[in-house]
Amino acid sequence: MPGTRNVATIGAVQSTVSVLLSPARLSAHGIALDELRRALQAHSQVVHAGAIVADDRAIAVQAGDYLARPEELGDLVVGMHAGRPVYLQAVADIEYGAPESTHYVSYAQAGGGIAPAVTLEVAKKPGENAVEIADAVLERVAQLQGVLIPAGVDVHVTRNYGATANEKANKLIQKLVFASLSVIVLVALTMGRREAFVVGAAVVLTLAATLF
Repeated sequence: MPGTRNVATIGAVQSTVSVLLSPARLSAHGIALDELRRALQAHSQVVHAGAIVADDRAIAVQAGDYLARPEELGDLVVGMHAGRPVYLQAVADIEYGAPESTHYVSYAQAGGGIAPAVTLEVAKKPGENAVEIADAVLERVAQLQGVLIPAGVDVHVTRNYGATANEKANKLIQKLVFASLSVIVLVALTMGRREAFVVGAAVVLTLAATLF
């Protein structure tokens, strides 16, 4: 979303792929460890190869592709042996699964009880309006209910700096208005209406210029 910066999750289970190399199978296929490392680094990367300009249009060209599924790892070619390609699954065991969790998140429900949860943090870019970004993120989350967010998953806002900033700003404006009116009334009672008008205009213009 425009205006957002870092997005992080806490407590979510991350899927990982473990590649367990077999020294015996590497030796049998004549694959050195450095050769295997270079082959793995060459895969799953995209390089910008320029652009094609034709018919008043520019089309960006990318070379390569990212690995989209764990199963694609086993079909990676990591070398050649006896004139035949050597696939990663021939020299290593590939395991899919989740690593040992290091963070756990629980949510204490209002009616009692504790449920497992995942915390999603969304930060805004410097200079962006926190209130507008927070409202836009919440609106987007509401649109994802039942689409990317399963029906059985409840979404609760535990911390909203946009609402906090808006509350503080409104409270500041209320106090400034109250202070300005108090000064105007005090000057009107002690010095007269004309002086109160001059002081009031000066205070209002000063505060308005400061807030702007």
